[in-house]
Amino acid sequence: MDDFEIPEDIVETRTASSVIYDLSNEDYHNHKSISKSGLDLIAKSPAHFIKNERKESPAFKKGTLIHCAILEPDYLLSRYHPVNLRYDLRTKKGKALLEEETQLANGKIIVYPDEWNIAIRVRDEIHRHKVTKHLFDGGESEISVFSRLNDVDVRCRPDYINGSVVVDLKSTIEAKNKFKQSVVKLRYFVQDPFYSDILSNEGIGVSNFLFVAIEKTEPFGIAIYELDDDAASYGRREYTKDLDIYKRCLDSGIWPGYEESIQTLSLPSYLTNGY
Repeated sequence: MDDFEIPEDIVETRTASSVIYDLSNEDYHNHKSISKSGLDLIAKSPAHFIKNERKESPAFKKGTLIHCAILEPDYLLSRYHPVNLRYDLRTKKGKALLEEETQLANGKIIVYPDEWNIAIRVRDEIHRHKVTKHLFDGGESEISVFSRLNDVDVRCRPDYINGSVVVDLKSTIEAKNKFKQSVVKLRYFVQDPFYSDILSNEGIGVSNFLFVAIEKTEPFGIAIYELDDDAASYGRREYTKDLDIYKRCLDSGIWPGYEESIQTLSLPSYLTNGY
């Protein structure tokens, strides 16, 4: 990656109604189309998709804070309210202090010192890194793109588009082996072709789709990945299958769960060979 350069073939001004700037996160998620996270639920079972409720876990909060610090720094203090200490909510005093800060926050998300410091340090590492400091400079963040694939309304919200390079930022525990496992577990191999095909449909050419994995603890290690052709082709087949299931469920109004028959479990062959 030492010689990586941002391609110059950026698509000129994009003003189509299918490409929306400054759309709120809430409005994006409420849109009647399916996203990559929706496809992940469909792959689990249609019932998981139709019954899903978005929940914000501590890890999700930390990830969105890091994303904001790197991708939308101008909004950081308008969305988040940093406080000077982490309150002990086991005590009346701690609860009272939190209530006071909640009033001062006026709807902003309260962020404790350790969370704030990590987000700022991760941002600084991104800007020091010899590749990512260029990837996240001069492009556009959090654009909402809507299209149709296989006669289904779909959407995506790339973290960052720089020229014809799409960059997806992943905060992670470990940016090497565990992240590679996450590519399979969290189906990142679907995200690349799904996003790329949506963007292509709307006139946004994609030359590279890069995953930037950055660790949330010291030394805040950074690794950059892209899928090979076989992985992207497999991801495209998988999202096409997911869209077909989703469309059938929309048409029928039936959203099945897991297989209802009795299934047989087998162990990996390396455990049973020789018995």
